[in-house]
Amino acid sequence: PVDWIIAQREGVKNGSVRGPRVWASANIIDGPPPEGTGVLRRQRTSIIVDSEDEARKAVRALVEKGVDGIKLFERLKPQVAKAAADEAHKLGRPVFGHTLDIFNAAENGYNSVEHSWSVVYTSIQDTKKRHDLDMARMRRKIDTAEIHVYMEPAVFDRLIKVMVDKGVHWSPTWATWLRPLSSHAAEMKQRELTLLRNPQLKYLPAYILKDTGSFFAKYEKMAPEKRNELMSGYKMLQDFVRRFAKAGGKIHSGSDPNHVVPGYAMHAELQMLVEAGLTPLQAIQTASINVAQAGGKDKEYGSGEKGKVADFFIVRGDPLKNISDTQNVETV
Repeated sequence: PVDWIIAQREGVKNGSVRGPRVWASANIIDGPPPEGTGVLRRQRTSIIVDSEDEARKAVRALVEKGVDGIKLFERLKPQVAKAAADEAHKLGRPVFGHTLDIFNAAENGYNSVEHSWSVVYTSIQDTKKRHDLDMARMRRKIDTAEIHVYMEPAVFDRLIKVMVDKGVHWSPTWATWLRPLSSHAAEMKQRELTLLRNPQLKYLPAYILKDTGSFFAKYEKMAPEKRNELMSGYKMLQDFVRRFAKAGGKIHSGSDPNHVVPGYAMHAELQMLVEAGLTPLQAIQTASINVAQAGGKDKEYGSGEKGKVADFFIVRGDPLKNISDTQNVETV
């Protein structure tokens, strides 16, 4: 994948490929799968390493290919992850990653951690309970939305302090699993179904439209007790978002398209961030300057300033008053 992704990046840059600007990390660096889980589907294109030397070699190989950053996954041993992050920083590349323990990731020098579940697992201080929940999710006995119920808010303040002090950004990517619990769920569903029925998007696989309808229907038909349980997890996550942002933490909006169309997912994320308590401006910064800072690109990108590269799009309305107006795109 690294060669294909780099080619996509260069194609966008030179105008031969129409698409958004790409900052590429390419192949993920990960550790061996947990015993008893077999080969994890998402590891099919990963670079599997089990020693510090292997980790450093993998990082060097990716940098030689021209990647903009290094992405690490949660099966890496802590000392192996630290070696990979150290090598990446020596070569001037930021590190983004999955983790079951953000405290370790922060100590190891990660620039950003991904997904809401990273906060869930980190908040669980009983290591056996954390491991059992991780394995249940890996074996699909529980889905990602459900694990949020197990968050332990007592750890939030300590975790937030470490992340802010160490400059660790966070990308919750929560729209993909939790938007049916948003107060904007009905509007989101309507927008998505309308978008997916647009004849100009007929190149998308037909299952995406079907899956989107089924995904919202799952929540609509859910027993009240179960929905209330999931809502409690969603509210705890909203609380973490508010507290993290208030403390100066940097959030990234992201797609993680399991059950959502990537481009649209960014807008859903912005709505959910404002719903959680961020201002519209703070939400917009999660898709602009915050991302540029984490990637070490903020001297050139991320804000409208003299000497920087800027992408402009014109919308109907005022996103600073109504964040959903970012979806009313007139011109790019």
